[in-house]
Amino acid sequence: MKIKLKPGDFVIVALIISVALICTALFTQKHANASRVVISKDGEILYDINLKEVHDRTDIRNLSEYNELIVIEDGKVRFESSDCPDQVCVRTGWISKPGQTAVCLPAGIIVKIVGENTENNSDDIDIILR
Repeated sequence: MKIKLKPGDFVIVALIISVALICTALFTQKHANASRVVISKDGEILYDINLKEVHDRTDIRNLSEYNELIVIEDGKVRFESSDCPDQVCVRTGWISKPGQTAVCLPAGIIVKIVGENTENNSDDIDIILR
């Protein structure tokens, strides 16, 4: 038994595809403003680097006893290597959008992409309940 598609079915499919494309455009445009990478160890900020000012590959090495190598290039950052036992930081890969993080838990190192809008930083207190 074959099911024949009616003209209304094509309209519904076109509408679903249009909504999907609009949502994709909105979400990718929102994340296009990555401007800084913040690297911290045990809660202390070690580096705050403007991604727009980095034109060549920049290596940051040996922030802990695990001999990690953090690479910044082309507006993105990653842990390229680390001697930590779990290698979660290395497997995270490249991060480039605001809010993305790469973490090496054994070393206590957090690499976070921060957007241009610093007034609404997610680290700020949102509400206090009593």
